[in-house]
Order: sequence, then C-alpha cells, then structure tokens
Amino acid sequence: VDLLDVDEDPDKDGLHNDVDLDDDGDGYSDAEETAAGSDPRNSWSLPPVTKVIYVDLDAQGDNNGSSWANAYDNLQAALAEADGVNRTQIWVAEGVYRPDVGPGQTEGARNSTFQLKNRVEIIGGFQGHEQTVDARPMRGFITYLSGDVGAHNWPGDNSYHVVNASGVGRTAVLADLGIGRGQADGPTEWDKRGAGILANN
Repeated sequence: VDLLDVDEDPDKDGLHNDVDLDDDGDGYSDAEETAAGSDPRNSWSLPPVTKVIYVDLDAQGDNNGSSWANAYDNLQAALAEADGVNRTQIWVAEGVYRPDVGPGQTEGARNSTFQLKNRVEIIGGFQGHEQTVDARPMRGFITYLSGDVGAHNWPGDNSYHVVNASGVGRTAVLADLGIGRGQADGPTEWDKRGAGILANN
C-alpha cells in the first residue's frame, strides 16, 4: 500500500501531486493557478476574479450589468453574459428574482431555472452600492431566488427547479441567497426531484 502524506496529496483524492492536475481540488488546474499567480496547493487561493456583473431588480440605467447604476434587472441576463471560462462573480442586490424573467425565457414556464455555470459565482446580500463583497450588511437573506413563476402565491404552477446545479463542479458557486417556492412535480423522473436545487451529476 502506497501511503501519501498531506504534502504529497493535499486534496486527499489519492493522486500524488506529480500526476494530479488539480493538487488542491479547488476546480482550477495547477497550470491555470500557476499562470494566474495563485497557489495550486492551497484551496483557499484561487485565480483572481476577472469580471463582476451587477444585478439589481430596481436598476434604472442602461441595464448592461457593468455597474450598480447600469445593473441588469434580472439574473438570467447576467448568467447569459458570464462565459463560464474566466472566473466571474455576479453580485445580486436585494429583491426577489424569478427564473422565467430574462433573455431566452418564457414568462410562467415551469421548466425555467437558473442554470449554474462553472467558474461563475452568484453572490447575494448586496444593497446595491457596495464596492466589495465584504461591504455587504449581511443581516439575513435579502436576495431570494423564487420559483413562483405562474400565478403568484399558488404552488401548482411553480418552476420544477429554481436552480439547476447539474453538470457543474466546485467552481460554480451560490452564496448568501434564499431559494424557495420550487414545485418538483413534473412529468419526468428528474422533474420530481430538486425543487430548490437540482443536482444531477
């Protein structure tokens, strides 16, 4: 039996560092982390965020996601812009966001969902003026993802899955958001599971 110590296998996946392409198991390859200046053997050390996209339900500007003043007024638009290639954060201001609102969506569609992407971190809890994540007030959940897509406050026509985490790894992040009002009672096996978050990997 070949026993590996923590220095040889920091993510404890059974692979020695010389054959493990992601030594710390954070979802970013060693080569990418080295090129970006982050530590490939420290899971708390990540490549820098290359882009921040802003979402605020009440935004009145150009709605292009470039700043709080010009934030998108729906989360789907921000997800569509995030390329899933470069580490991106989506900062979401207080409010209730539904998956049937935004580009490519049909109002009231029960199969509408917020599909997560690798290398995209969706972060809630903002009031809509902060310049850093740490500046948020963090007094409970003030940002909600709601599956209440049909007749409001009636569960029978809510979305099957508010969030879909299928097909993504650990670089896809949801932080500081409330999730609710999904109704997993659809026609397929997977539509009967994961009303809040579906994770079929």
